[in-house]
Amino acid sequence: MDGLVLPAPEKAELLRRLEDIERATGVRPLAEARARLERDGLDAVRDFLDTVLMDVFRTTGSGAAFSLLYELNGRPFLASIVQRLRRIDLPLDPGDVLHEVFFNIYRYPHRFHSDREDAFRHWTHRIVKNTILKQWRSRSRTARFEQAEEEIAERPDRPDVGPEREAIVRESERACTFAYLVCLLHYLRAYRRLAPRERRALYLVEVKGVSYRHAAEEIGLRLENLKMVIFRARKKIFRSLELALCAVAVEGGPPGMGEERMG
Repeated sequence: MDGLVLPAPEKAELLRRLEDIERATGVRPLAEARARLERDGLDAVRDFLDTVLMDVFRTTGSGAAFSLLYELNGRPFLASIVQRLRRIDLPLDPGDVLHEVFFNIYRYPHRFHSDREDAFRHWTHRIVKNTILKQWRSRSRTARFEQAEEEIAERPDRPDVGPEREAIVRESERACTFAYLVCLLHYLRAYRRLAPRERRALYLVEVKGVSYRHAAEEIGLRLENLKMVIFRARKKIFRSLELALCAVAVEGGPPGMGEERMG
């Protein structure tokens, strides 16, 4: 189960990544979060830090902010989900619930309001609760369909629109959501290990949609040199993704999130 989530970064790495996000987004509350983290420690500033990072993702779409939120909250969320499922005795997969929770966070950031320091904690508490209820209702509907199917000797319905097909489609959607989230996190981890100039070049060209010529002028490179920087950066990311996917093929099971070395 622990392989489904990343460990929270150490304090020094967390401070560095917050500084990188602040430099890339220009969001000022990140400076306050770093100062409070350095002075008081993660436990004391946790609510404020999560809320600031979520607001950064909401306003800027920063993938680095979302990735850091996942690493900081993946294990606590999973433990909370396991505890909830045991308390109410629901036969759901905690990993499936966790993936759908973060998918909903990624998909609906516009519904988040940072009106208080603990806004993220209360908002995600509702998301976890609603996700569990949604999955349980979906499972209950499938069970009722399967029971009805057993009681009918012959089904006039077409098999491609029956409950079995519906269950397969839902399972495929969950698997695709999980694969997308894991690949996204692998990509973000590889992106963070690029040199600052490589990250800046990719951000301008691929996120902002700036032309190669304007990006070269902003960074202070010749156009040919910028193209080579971007080419090498993409090659490093693709190599990292390839290593991660090869590890999955060899080991089997869900993809891990270990550190792959990049040449």
